[in-house]
Amino acid sequence: MQTVILDQQQLNSHYGLLTVASPQLASAQPGQWAMLHHGLGNDPFLRSRAWIIATNRSSTATLALDLHDPLLATIARMPKASELDVLGPLGRPLSSDGQKATLLIAEGNAIYSMLFYAQRISETGAPVLLLASASDELRVPPFVLPAEIEYLATSDDVLDLLESSGKLDSPLVWANRLLAAGSIDLANRLSQRIRRERYAWQQGFASFIVDQAYPCGIGMCGACWQNTRQQPKLLCSHGPALDLRELS
Repeated sequence: MQTVILDQQQLNSHYGLLTVASPQLASAQPGQWAMLHHGLGNDPFLRSRAWIIATNRSSTATLALDLHDPLLATIARMPKASELDVLGPLGRPLSSDGQKATLLIAEGNAIYSMLFYAQRISETGAPVLLLASASDELRVPPFVLPAEIEYLATSDDVLDLLESSGKLDSPLVWANRLLAAGSIDLANRLSQRIRRERYAWQQGFASFIVDQAYPCGIGMCGACWQNTRQQPKLLCSHGPALDLRELS
């Protein structure tokens, strides 16, 4: 699928935003991504993944570009009206139904996988608390997020923010649903906190996006297998989000 670049914006030294004209990508749901290629010359790179972080639901989509990826960095330098080769939207959408108090926890650049989800949840009127870790120069600027979202960031361990949110209850008790993204180490430590702080861990309460590359993005290369309690799963086919209890 060919699409046209409408706008580019650099967020920080590691990430930029790309807005494209694409009714197909505009139909994307939270948790989905696109695989991009600039189509220039005989470039040997496969397509690279870019998380879809916003759409206008009819004709345009905005994606987050990892500027440390050589192919995406090239795309970020292309002028407006340039054409791109795009595959997507891909991935299983995340459910944003219901006005449930929602806790989002993001480690490092994994935050870009949940920005679209945060936006859709806030549109329902549900309260949203986003806790994120990143160095100051790599932090997502608040203007990227809806003003209704409570956003706390740290350059230290993101789980330390669970003690400094200012809520009467622990955020893990306050929340009716949880989406986290980051390393398997974060998944394991977060699971321990949930078991310690919540009276019950209901089915479907917590989902987790493992921060890992998807080389092909369509389940063909087999490079994104993730061990779970039941059986190994391809993150690009069964994810991006898995039930946290399957991972820990």
